[in-house]
Amino acid sequence: MVTYICSSCGKHFDHKSHYEDHMRRKIKCKPIQNNNNGLNATIQNVSHDGEYQKVSMNTFLDSQNTKKGEKNTFLDSNNILNNNKNSDNNKNSDNNKNSDNNKNSDNNKNSDNNKQNIQESNNKYICEYCEKILTTNSNLHKHLKICKKRILFDMAKEKELEKLKEETFKKQLEEKNKELEELKNEKNKELEELKNEKKEDRETYRSTLKYISSTFPNAPSIKYDGYDLKEDEIRMLMSVGPVVGITKLLDNKYIKGIPKDKRSTWCTDMSRVKYLVKKDVGEGIIMRSQWLLDIYGESILHPLIEDIGNKVSKYFVTKYGIINPTLITPMDLFDMNRLSDLSVKLNDRNIQNQIMHYAAGHFTLDAYIEP
Repeated sequence: MVTYICSSCGKHFDHKSHYEDHMRRKIKCKPIQNNNNGLNATIQNVSHDGEYQKVSMNTFLDSQNTKKGEKNTFLDSNNILNNNKNSDNNKNSDNNKNSDNNKNSDNNKNSDNNKQNIQESNNKYICEYCEKILTTNSNLHKHLKICKKRILFDMAKEKELEKLKEETFKKQLEEKNKELEELKNEKNKELEELKNEKKEDRETYRSTLKYISSTFPNAPSIKYDGYDLKEDEIRMLMSVGPVVGITKLLDNKYIKGIPKDKRSTWCTDMSRVKYLVKKDVGEGIIMRSQWLLDIYGESILHPLIEDIGNKVSKYFVTKYGIINPTLITPMDLFDMNRLSDLSVKLNDRNIQNQIMHYAAGHFTLDAYIEP
């Protein structure tokens, strides 16, 4: 019976192939400390009598080669001497390895002891509030829930936070009160200014009303008796637009060639578009003429715009309504589009206000030109 023993780990193998696989593996086996054999492997030959004969691996392999070539079971003396030398060298190398392993093991033990000491020092968990030492983190968390100094510290913190909140709230209230007071003062100033403006407007209105009523008492009441609109004026409205064109028509109707004492419309405030118009008030015997305030000159503008709008539509029908569509030229189409735009804009309320705002400068006393 033959067994193969690994010198580094001491493992036994009954088959040679198993031993060779063990020696050729990538991850080497862990060596046994203080291995006194110093041999890579030994082969134990067991006789029938039960006696053991130890032979080194190299001698065993040489013996196997001799058996194959010469079928001889005896070993040469030279092989034995070489084997002895190899065994001595192996012993020396194994002794050196063992000494190195012992040194490494001692160093590892020292480093492990240092690590253990560091871990022991690091594993101590200290409470920040009462400086109590605890062994685990869970014990520290449990202790913090009960720690009196921690509770007192948190209570003091909460009181400080409440004081800060109260102070900030008071400051915010004071700032808001100041802002409200400033807004109130500003609004009061604006109201006073508006009151003063209204007083001034009333005074100016009264003064202008007194002046106009006293200087022009015989001015006739306003009456709209139509406007003789010509084709040239329609062309002017199409080219210039309703704002400038209607202002010119108002100037022709109520201003040009009319003396001061016969004018029935005056503008008293250009920015607010306020007009004074002489109108008939009352009915029958009680009817009398009086100067009245007219904002945006509605009594002046609306009759004129209605009349001009009707005349523009009639002009459109008479000129382009009966024409054969095959005879219409591109210029006719252009004029038709402009006439339709003009009729639409005349009915727009915003454009009507723009007209009276633009025409206000023509109805002032300063803009009067003697005929």
